[in-house]
Amino acid sequence: MARPERIGAAQLYLINNRRQAKDKQAIDFIPREDLRAFPIRLPLDWNTDPFTDRNWCAQLHMWRMMDNHFLEFDRTADAEWLTLPLAIIDDWYDYHVTRRRTSRFAWMDMMVGMRAMKLAYLLSAHAAGAIQLGRERLATYDEMVELHLKFLLDIANVAYSNHTFIDMHGLAALGAVSRGSRRTPIREFLQQVMPKLLSSQFDPSGVHLENSTGYQAFGIGCLKRLAATGWFEAYGVSELLRRARQVDEWFRLPDGRCVPIGDTDGAAMSGEPVTAFSARRELINACGYVIYRDDGGGRVEQASYLFLMAAFNSRFHKQNDDLSFTWFEGEDILCDAGKFAYKSGEMQQYVQSARAHNSLEFDGCNVADNLSRRPDLAYGSAVRQAEGIAWGCVITGQVHHRTIDVVHTRHLVHADKRWVLVIDRVSGQKAHDCVQWFHFSPHLELTARAPLHHSTVLRSGRTLDVLAAAPGPLEATCVKGQLEPQRQGWISQAYGQLTPCHALGLSQRGQHLAFATLLSLDDAGSTLHWGTDGSVEAVIRSASGDQRLRVELHGQSCQVSCQPEPAAAVGG
Repeated sequence: MARPERIGAAQLYLINNRRQAKDKQAIDFIPREDLRAFPIRLPLDWNTDPFTDRNWCAQLHMWRMMDNHFLEFDRTADAEWLTLPLAIIDDWYDYHVTRRRTSRFAWMDMMVGMRAMKLAYLLSAHAAGAIQLGRERLATYDEMVELHLKFLLDIANVAYSNHTFIDMHGLAALGAVSRGSRRTPIREFLQQVMPKLLSSQFDPSGVHLENSTGYQAFGIGCLKRLAATGWFEAYGVSELLRRARQVDEWFRLPDGRCVPIGDTDGAAMSGEPVTAFSARRELINACGYVIYRDDGGGRVEQASYLFLMAAFNSRFHKQNDDLSFTWFEGEDILCDAGKFAYKSGEMQQYVQSARAHNSLEFDGCNVADNLSRRPDLAYGSAVRQAEGIAWGCVITGQVHHRTIDVVHTRHLVHADKRWVLVIDRVSGQKAHDCVQWFHFSPHLELTARAPLHHSTVLRSGRTLDVLAAAPGPLEATCVKGQLEPQRQGWISQAYGQLTPCHALGLSQRGQHLAFATLLSLDDAGSTLHWGTDGSVEAVIRSASGDQRLRVELHGQSCQVSCQPEPAAAVGG
């Protein structure tokens, strides 16, 4: 009978944690840089939660604290590097199996898969003679393998989320070190789950489907690790990885940051002067993400990036950000709230809320379509129109918020490096209080020039004027770092932190509502109004001359005319 496979560290999901000292005899657990060290002392209370942090607890039960030890053993073949990890695993077994204690994170997807990989690695090292586990410990590990297989082979525990990648990775690792009757059900289960998992996580072009741009990179990491094992080639993982890497470039702001949509870490500008991509007036429309980008001739200060969030592809990592958008024009102008943290509480609720995004808030609360996470509310792509034109782009998205029976249609008309016109139309079965919100980068100070006219000055010295109009009464409010009566005017630029920013809200009440807001760079006195026929008209004035803009609105699209057309902008 063939000897089970010897698994290498490169076939596992291990992190070289430079925050933790590499010490054979002690572990000060530091899974994230925002947390202080937690000394691992045995016996351990596996229900401990010293930072009130779900992510920390999850990493504890992934046995993340021993990753460095596994990597050092794999590099040096010095079995002493595994002495402490083996003792920690014994302690986990004693707590959960021998003493029958329960802990919230012990049997959750992803945690189980991560532990399964480590168990498989140790069993393969023992089989190869690299370590000696001993009869009693082997019996313990055999029992733990059975417990982990019981979880991993239960289809009820398969969420078809990014966590499932980790669980199937761990399952395949156990299959690689198993013999006889265990191998067949593992192989058959992988054949059942993997095709559906890949198609539920990525569309055919390679876009990750969990509503958050940052999870594109996470999904790529999962595919990369699966490909490195050699256990998943039958499922086309390497080709999907190639496509997913191409997509990840779309989500890069000109300075290389990932645009912070959904549960994606925000960050301040990197200071990188050279653009992270090469594209000239490119429009991308994929799976509910619409991106307009221009590399500014390779210079970040001349580069453009506009992103419309119109995706609700699954229940995972979705915020109340329907038809929200971000805008970068040489620097951050309009920003998204970002992830904040994997924590519960008021601040987390805020970044997930409708009022934390550049979209509409109804009746002072969330629509609740998204945070209910009901799969039947997912609409896929809400994009109805995405057209590149000589001087920019025209985008339309439409969402039916079924929980309040309101249809929201948003039109974005963008002149490259010059202006963005935002038109929102709302149609409901009854009157609603509605606020159109805009969140400006923290470095921008917004000043009121008139009730519906605000302005600021960019770092570059360019001015930005914000003009608003509606067919009926419209009220503006501008806040920064507000806490009462409710939090507003904050974004997250680092894990677990909120930074004050100016938030401009335009409010009206009615059953059928319409908003038009023009954000114009280097403006010289533009005007904006609604025509008697329901169209939006503007005279956009700048030092280079005037453009007369007219936008005719249709059900799920709009028609734009601009005379004369904007000339090619500097850097374009």
